[in-house]
Order: sequence, then structure tokens, then C-alpha cells
Amino acid sequence: MHYNADYLNRVVKKSTGLTLVEYGQLFRLQEAAALLIESDLSIYNVMSKSGFSNRSYFNKIFLGKFGMLPNEYRKKHKSSE
Repeated sequence: MHYNADYLNRVVKKSTGLTLVEYGQLFRLQEAAALLIESDLSIYNVMSKSGFSNRSYFNKIFLGKFGMLPNEYRKKHKSSE
């Protein structure tokens, strides 16, 4: 794309309120949440397919975003279908 990383970060921040890294992380967390509900993949496989490699970090940011751990999120949302 030949754009300066700082410039891209400013553009994304201006339009979304998030840094480029935060925006990417949000996208990956939403993907993980969807996989937890729509599939029977293990938490590890959901984490891996969503682009995370560290389980404790994944759990920490998932908890921060959704207020519960991935396995709790799956139980709550799968049982309410």
C-alpha cells in the first residue's frame, strides 16, 4: 500500500476511535466469539483460528471484552439458542 504506518494508524483511529492494533484485535475477538457459538471446536482451536497464540493472553483480552472467559461465553450463548 506504500502508506506510512503512523498515517494509517491516525486514519483508523479517526474513523473508529481505535488504534490499528486495537481494531485488529477487536475483529479477531469477534471472530473467536462467533466460532465459539457456531462450532464445536476446542477453545485452543478457536484461539488459533482467530490468530492468537498465547492462551492466557487470549483469555485475558476475551474476558476484558466480553466480561467472561471463552468457555463461559460458549455455555451462555449456546444454551440460549
